[in-house]
Amino acid sequence: MVEKIFINEMWLESFYRIYFNLGGFGDYMRATCKSKLSDVGKILNEIKRVSKDIGAVVIFVGVVRSNGGNVLRLEYEVHPDLADRVLAKIGEEIKEKYGLMDVIIEHKAGKAEVGEDVMIVAIAAKHRAEAFEAIKEIVDRIKKEAPIWKKEITKTKAYWKVE
Repeated sequence: MVEKIFINEMWLESFYRIYFNLGGFGDYMRATCKSKLSDVGKILNEIKRVSKDIGAVVIFVGVVRSNGGNVLRLEYEVHPDLADRVLAKIGEEIKEKYGLMDVIIEHKAGKAEVGEDVMIVAIAAKHRAEAFEAIKEIVDRIKKEAPIWKKEITKTKAYWKVE
């Protein structure tokens, strides 16, 4: 008989970071598209555990805006094989370029209502200057490079947005 074991998602991710990455938390970077984004507070706690040498954590949260009440919702379509890999590649390149301690990227897949978080990017760095530069570059690159398509549903029409 096989028993199902349920493990807290945060605990499992922490275990993965420690067990499979000999350098500890700092050698791992997480990037994913999913239908329900993590709580920002949990992401903050997760990234702060990377090192005691962190001097700055910068978090960007993209939110669906109503655009004066005209937008009803957004719908995100993500490439099932490429989206996570492209996000990870962007994160790794920026992590290396700026000497960051860790990067977490989460992007919404599926329907998103007005006021809902659709992208969270968290950066841990020794200093704030590189953290602020890096987060802007990551968000800009995600919007340009990631195979994620945004459909805007308004009161009068629905159309695909091109950034």
